Amino acid sequence: MSWDIIEACAFIRCIEPALLEAGWGVGLTGSVLIHGYSRNDLDIIVYPQDKNSQDMEKLHQVLSVVAELKADTTKVRAVWSRRGSKDTKRVQVWRTESGKKLDVFILE
Repeated sequence: MSWDIIEACAFIRCIEPALLEAGWGVGLTGSVLIHGYSRNDLDIIVYPQDKNSQDMEKLHQVLSVVAELKADTTKVRAVWSRRGSKDTKRVQVWRTESGKKLDVFILE
């Protein structure tokens, strides 16, 4: 299912207040930012407001209100590794209630 820039911004505005309260910021990246749409997924970046406080449980609580975790970082890295990648980014794959794919890049 596709995303466009309007949907992406609405989604981010929806989750941003809860993320900020949980100590996380959020930003848009990827095809939706560059081209205004994506046929595959929405790429967002989440980052801790305080580097010394990265509460992953709170992050998951906020995201789980609007999406379901499909692949944690370990699974994502395993898929990349099988494809020959040595990438070690923290990325999780989520699926929204409407079935749209969400890739969450977690900065440290």
